[in-house]
Amino acid sequence: MDKMSMLGESKHYSKGGMNMNIRLVLRLFVFVLLLGVIGCSSIPFEIPYITSQQTDAEEVYIRPPVTEPKSFVLTHDHEQLVPIDQELVIISAHEDPTGVVSVSFFVDGNLISEDTPRFPQSYFVVEHRWIPHTPQTYAIEIIATSADTKTKFIPLTFDVVADENVVVIVDEELSSSPPATPTATNSDDYIIMCSNNAVLVEDVNIPDGTEIKPNTLFNKTWRVSNNGTCDWQHGYYLDSISEDGFSGERFTFSESVMMNKETDLTISMTTPTQPGTYRSDWQLFTPEGKPFGNVFFVEFVVPDLCQGQTPKIIQFNAEPATIQLGETSTLSWQIEGGTTSIEISPNVQISGNSVVVSPDKTTIYTLMAKNVECTVSAQVTVEVEQVSTSALDSLTNPPTNLRIIGVTKNHFSLAWDDNSDNETAFQLFNAITNAPVLAFSADSTHGQVVNLLCGTAYQWTLFAENNGVLSAASNITPVVKTLPCDN
Repeated sequence: MDKMSMLGESKHYSKGGMNMNIRLVLRLFVFVLLLGVIGCSSIPFEIPYITSQQTDAEEVYIRPPVTEPKSFVLTHDHEQLVPIDQELVIISAHEDPTGVVSVSFFVDGNLISEDTPRFPQSYFVVEHRWIPHTPQTYAIEIIATSADTKTKFIPLTFDVVADENVVVIVDEELSSSPPATPTATNSDDYIIMCSNNAVLVEDVNIPDGTEIKPNTLFNKTWRVSNNGTCDWQHGYYLDSISEDGFSGERFTFSESVMMNKETDLTISMTTPTQPGTYRSDWQLFTPEGKPFGNVFFVEFVVPDLCQGQTPKIIQFNAEPATIQLGETSTLSWQIEGGTTSIEISPNVQISGNSVVVSPDKTTIYTLMAKNVECTVSAQVTVEVEQVSTSALDSLTNPPTNLRIIGVTKNHFSLAWDDNSDNETAFQLFNAITNAPVLAFSADSTHGQVVNLLCGTAYQWTLFAENNGVLSAASNITPVVKTLPCDN
């Protein structure tokens, strides 16, 4: 049904012929209610909003903190005559510090509807819709249930009288004129909202100045209090607001945090590799991305584990930096300072200051120089360009299982597995210098390298060739020296 407050200039008549201006009666009825007649009813009708703010468009009422369970009726479509077979809308509001979990609407003891929020709400507003079909007095009961099972709400109870003699007749003079644009009144010119706020209760762990080793994953936890009047629901989140690029993963709420409640917020971070004092700032945000509350921060110290012996990567290059699929690039580097190990990822075996690679796609190589617990790194990219179909036809599978089967003062005997049937030759490279040494005939599976220096270290890698196009590299042999010169 249309709300009785929106009947405008309509007139109400009874079917018995009595012409009665219901609008005046309703105004008088509301006036009497405001004078205190509602003292005979158990329903509190005052709207529980005590703080107001004025915006450009409307007045905003901020609700105060919830301290006890309460229920209110926000409309006045009750304890009055209403038409039958038209929808009645009653709006109720319910407060509870532990959260409202459901609101049930009964008519004459029969459950008509039950509304349940996704999360317990400290303030929950519900529209109850129902159509009276029979002229009689109906007993309305609205019962809210708290998340705290020990808390009991006082039910809202009142009567609604549906009368078949109440009808709506539209004034013909008004109906022949264009409808006027409704103007908001002071009583309707407001919205009800809440305020977000958060305050730090304590640092649960990682007090300021804590030493944490470089490149170490750690968890930081703050205990915070929701001291605003909004519940923190799904969609609220904690995010980094630091501008130095040092941060961690965003924390998103999976459970609601009621007003006046505390919760622990935990984020994971990884310390930088360089020594120094670091600080990371964090703040809470609404689902719309608006920050609020205190700024929480973690401040820690990354110690210098190298004690002044930090390795320094002077250069790390790839030559050439761009290759065709099947071609090779040489990674070379220069490091100063003490090191206990040098690694290149992904999956590169190294010896000396250079290595040959033949990636099958564009690859970022990372060089890591370590000195005990201290690590520095550098990166270089080898870009692999697309090749035509004709070039793909010339590619061969790389040889595998390259191995040393004999060594003297001046030559090596090598063997390998042939995995291709379209190579035109095999090309042997010195893996230490990345220089081609000699070619073996197609389909061969062994060969000798002669005229070498005695007592000298060598390392080998092998490629299959098809008309100038090399396959990917084989495995690299271990570093082995030729026999001493005096043998």
